Amino acid sequence: MGTRGLRWVAASLVALWFGGGDAALGQQAASAADPLAKLSIQKGELAWDDVALGMSLVHAERVIGVTLAIDHGTGESPCATWTATADREGLQLTLGFETPKPGAKLAWLRVRFEGDQILASGRQLADALKGHFPDATWVQPKETPSLEDDLRPVFSVPGTKEPELVQFAPRESMVLARNGCIR
Repeated sequence: MGTRGLRWVAASLVALWFGGGDAALGQQAASAADPLAKLSIQKGELAWDDVALGMSLVHAERVIGVTLAIDHGTGESPCATWTATADREGLQLTLGFETPKPGAKLAWLRVRFEGDQILASGRQLADALKGHFPDATWVQPKETPSLEDDLRPVFSVPGTKEPELVQFAPRESMVLARNGCIR
């Protein structure tokens, strides 16, 4: 291969490298603008990055791409008697099941925030949630006069098969759960 051929190969590699970088930068910019960019409803269930409530333990393993090590839960939720932790595209997910069986259904999912998501305030997270689900409603605690005063706001999300909730711990994490699975 001559010098001209080597230059062409080098230029092609540089173009591919920077072209891929532009896509990654675009994706980062989108997630910075929307800290909940990977939140959706799939088949009537709340989901984060294709990991949906109601999916079986085996299905979750297929989606995440690893075998999950199930262990006793930490008592964070009555629906997460058994939990497994996995990394998914740089974020730590904790999946909660009521039983350790392969067919057990995902009832509780915590997404530990990283990067730009940590910078989002409770109000910004609530606004992002409303951007995805305009009919989402804040579940107001008795002693809390406003959303700004709620340190761990919970929202009910319509459009799911059965009532499902989103709870924020701003600058820390988000929980997706079936009704009755958030303390």
